[in-house]
Amino acid sequence: MDEFIDYLRLSFENKFHQHCDKYKFVKKFIDRLEYTDDRYLTYVYQEPTLKNGGLGDRLGGLVSAVAMSLRFNRTLLIRSYNSLHELFRPFHPTDIHSAAPKYMWTHYSSWTKFNNKYANHDETEYDLYDCIDTTGLKNEHCSMDGSDATTPLILYRSNRAYLCYYDQNKKCKAYYQMKKDLGVHPQDSNLYEVGGCMLRLALWPTDLLWAEIRKFYQSFFDQLPLLQVSAFMERIRQHSALSIDATNISSEADFFQVGLHFRCGDLSYILNGRNKDMCVFDPKTPHDADFMKTGNPHGIAMCARKVVSQLYVNEESKVIAMEDKQFGQSVATFTHNDTNVSGLYDDALNDSIPRLNATGASRRAFNEKTTPKLSDDTVTVAFITSDNPHSAAQMQSLMGSDSPSLNIRTVVAPSGCHMEFDHSKECHFFTVTQWFLLSLSNVLVTQTLPNSAATSSFSRYAGIYSLNPDVFRNGRDCDNVPEDVPMSRQPQSNWFC
Repeated sequence: MDEFIDYLRLSFENKFHQHCDKYKFVKKFIDRLEYTDDRYLTYVYQEPTLKNGGLGDRLGGLVSAVAMSLRFNRTLLIRSYNSLHELFRPFHPTDIHSAAPKYMWTHYSSWTKFNNKYANHDETEYDLYDCIDTTGLKNEHCSMDGSDATTPLILYRSNRAYLCYYDQNKKCKAYYQMKKDLGVHPQDSNLYEVGGCMLRLALWPTDLLWAEIRKFYQSFFDQLPLLQVSAFMERIRQHSALSIDATNISSEADFFQVGLHFRCGDLSYILNGRNKDMCVFDPKTPHDADFMKTGNPHGIAMCARKVVSQLYVNEESKVIAMEDKQFGQSVATFTHNDTNVSGLYDDALNDSIPRLNATGASRRAFNEKTTPKLSDDTVTVAFITSDNPHSAAQMQSLMGSDSPSLNIRTVVAPSGCHMEFDHSKECHFFTVTQWFLLSLSNVLVTQTLPNSAATSSFSRYAGIYSLNPDVFRNGRDCDNVPEDVPMSRQPQSNWFC
């Protein structure tokens, strides 16, 4: 198992260099760690009295904080009281393989010149306290799209990402700073990639987070036949020994993870499971209810199966045909609330249920978008997460975890918590671990509007952080693979344009 985690860490690091080294702001971020002065921007990620949404909202604000610190040539600091420092640290190349990294968010006094005398004074600390849930039209100062503050310190509270807003607002200084100082070309760069690189600069996983990831994958591999695990680990050892980009060693993947995420909404946490039917798809119930308008657990699961089936290089048509027949027989008897649900292929529902047997043209287009391919030797896992355990259970049932031809093993994340309602370290630790696991997926299938990314900020930032190009799939329109560059220039929830 240690070899596999080393493989994941190597892939994680190489993917960062592959996508991020080209941007000026990476070196600028590192330089500000090494050569600090009395100019800082502190992002308030969490504090006991602050309500700035769930993890996705906080990550959106952090993207803005990183961009502002780079634009204004300030050193970024992060304030948190719920274990962020145990799970993440700032990126620095000398720390990547160090057992005792120098640059940690909690130990900033050892590597900065931060002076506490500037804090909590209006004349030396610019406190942006009113920037939670702002649209950008109200409290325009929250985007700080113009000049820097005159104070040594900026204390920033926000849950909005403003990269797209900078990119489309040619009248603001930030538009030119993005190009001149950060190496981001307005109206051309992939803003999702830019945001992912910024998140990784601020949130590089610690050894503790990787240790938690190891526990998860250990439980997964314990389910596999011993011979399959032995052969897989041998291939991983060979790849790790090469010390090159493990994701590009072969055109066929050794390991492939498809992530499934369905968000029922905050009400699911508030009711605490008391209405188990609210997030489960039932063809007898109108599927245009508020929480189903952008997709449902059934469509997400069917799309995830399709993703896997279309990536197989051996006897693809046979696999799809076999799965279509087998799935049609098994799913027709899926039980919901003690009532048999049948006719799930009815034409009336075809907008929410993607078929497995897509046309050859759409299948080729799909495959051209997605790499690497899968073979019979590929270890394939479907990681399922939701804010509602009943919708997660429906996705798992529909995935067909016992499918011999697709060979997908499903793993369901335990029922979680919401960081807005539970400020504990335990809730944060659990939420971040599940989010990081989701970000390690090769493809994410989520609720989605046409030609857009995930509607949930939780899964959207997991895909952005993954740095996988065109990572999102739409549970309502699985053959449509939206492209990152135009999609990153569309307003989506806290991704503000």
